[in-house]
Amino acid sequence: MIIFFKGVLYLVFSLLFGGLLLASVPENKKPKVKVPKELLLWLIVLVPIIMFISLLQIIGFLSESVGYWDTFTAVLFEFNIGKAWLASIMISVVLLLLVYKNDLQSTTFYARLGAFLTVILMSSYSFASHSASLYPVIGFIAHFIHVLAVTGWVGVLLYVAWSSKEDSNWIPFLNWYTPFSIGAVLLLTGGGLLINEIVAPQYVDSWALNYGQALLIKHLLLIPLFLYAVLHGVYLKKAIQTKGNRYVLRSLRGETILILFVFGVTAFLSQQVPPHEVWRTILQEDPSPLFMSQFNGTIDSQTVLTFEWTMKVFLWGLGAIVVFALTAITIVRRWPILISVPLAVLGSGLAYVALITGVL
Repeated sequence: MIIFFKGVLYLVFSLLFGGLLLASVPENKKPKVKVPKELLLWLIVLVPIIMFISLLQIIGFLSESVGYWDTFTAVLFEFNIGKAWLASIMISVVLLLLVYKNDLQSTTFYARLGAFLTVILMSSYSFASHSASLYPVIGFIAHFIHVLAVTGWVGVLLYVAWSSKEDSNWIPFLNWYTPFSIGAVLLLTGGGLLINEIVAPQYVDSWALNYGQALLIKHLLLIPLFLYAVLHGVYLKKAIQTKGNRYVLRSLRGETILILFVFGVTAFLSQQVPPHEVWRTILQEDPSPLFMSQFNGTIDSQTVLTFEWTMKVFLWGLGAIVVFALTAITIVRRWPILISVPLAVLGSGLAYVALITGVL
C-alpha cells in the first residue's frame, strides 16, 4: 500500500509543478490546455497527506517497543522525515492560499511564484530521501535535482498529452518545451547517476537484492522513455510542419504511459533497503526472488557478482536493439500506442534478460 502512495506522490508532484509551469506560460506559447484551479488545490492538499502516510509507517514500526506517542513526537521532531513533513505543511498552506486567492491564468506572476513554492515543497521531500540520509548535502542535491527534472518534464507533458486539443498551435510550444525537456533529461541523468553512486555504488552486486533489481528495471525502462523524448524533440516539430497535427497527442500519450511504469518502479524502489554496502545488506534481508529465479548459484555476504559478455548476452542484447529500433519506427510513423508502448516494454525486458544472463 505504501508503494502505491509513493507512486501517487510522484504523480501529484508532477501534476502540481507541471500545471503551475503551464499557467506561467503565455497563452500564445502553449497548446489549448486549461489547468483547473480546483485540481491544483486538491493536489496541494494531497502532498502533506501522502507524506504523512509514509510517516505513519515508520511510527508504527518503532512504536512496538517505545510506545506510540513517544515514537510519534520523536519521529516528528528528530527524524528527517518528520521535519520534512512539518515543512511540507507550512509550505502547502502558503501555496494553497496563493492559488486560491489569485487568478493564475490572467496573472502569470502568481503562477510562477506558485511554481517556485512547489520547488521548495519538493525540496522538503528530498530532505528525507535515502541518498540524503547517507550524504546530507550531496545526497540531498542529487535527489532534489532528480525529482525537479522529472516532475517538470513529466508534469507539463501529462497536461499537454491528455487535456489539450489536437488542433492546437504546437510549434510555439515545442520551441520552448524541446530545449526544456532536453535540459530536464540531462539533469535527470546526472542526478540519477549521482544517486546511484551514493546509494548503490556496487551496481552489479546490488542486482542480487530487491533494490538493485528495481533500480536495474527502472534504468532499462528509461531507455525507451528517452527514445520517445529524443524523437519528439528532433522529429515532432518537423512532422507537424510537413504532415500536420494529426496523431500528435497519440505519440505524446505513449510517452506518458511509459512514465507511469517508471513511477511505479520508483515507488517500489523507495521502500527497499538501499544497498550502500551489499554484503552488509545481505545479512539483513534475503536476496531478490526475481534474481534468484534466474541465477544459478547461492548468494551470501561473501558473494561477488561479475558481468561477462557471452554469446547469449550478445543475442539477447541484439534482440533488444532490434525491438527498440522497431519502437522508434512506430514513434516516427505515429502508430497506435497499443503497438509502440508494448514494443518499448518488450525491448526493456529483452535488455534485462541480456544483462541478467551475463551475471556470474
